[in-house]
Amino acid sequence: MPMYQLQLPERLTVEGWLDEVSGLVWYELLHHPQLQHVPPHAFARVRELLRAVLEAHVTTYRGCGVWSFCRAGATPSAWGPETAPQPTPATVRCYILEVKERLEEVVTEATDGLAEFLFHLLGESLPRGVLEPAIEIALRRGIGKYLYDAPNCGTHPLCQYRVEVNPWRDTTERVPQGRRCYYD
Repeated sequence: MPMYQLQLPERLTVEGWLDEVSGLVWYELLHHPQLQHVPPHAFARVRELLRAVLEAHVTTYRGCGVWSFCRAGATPSAWGPETAPQPTPATVRCYILEVKERLEEVVTEATDGLAEFLFHLLGESLPRGVLEPAIEIALRRGIGKYLYDAPNCGTHPLCQYRVEVNPWRDTTERVPQGRRCYYD
């Protein structure tokens, strides 16, 4: 299973990141030439659908990303901008995005859920080829700038003893600043 690191700025929670991703998808839906009159109240449902998709792929563990080993060799993913800066350990929260084979699975799942919702909302079916490119553009923008290929992620012996934490709760419990990288 491919694992990627989501390296979110310290100020950005997973819920805040979901708001950002949802806003980008919403923008694409509102400006899509074949979608007319998407009512404003539909945004909440779009966000719920995206959360359901992303919850299945995003996780974290106590101590995730606090070791220098975690980020060693991390490079911006294929979805990220070519000039994505490598965040410094003190300014980032690390999460894991897991997919079975390819990142496009997230796009497929989101497209399926949104297509079904829009069909029920608008009473018309949109061909997959019409909706999927718009959703992929939005997801690449919202996820890509924080997504890193991290070959070392999860391979350190300490990772065998990891304790899962719910990333969808706004927790501010972090490793104290003076204890970030024990092995540097």
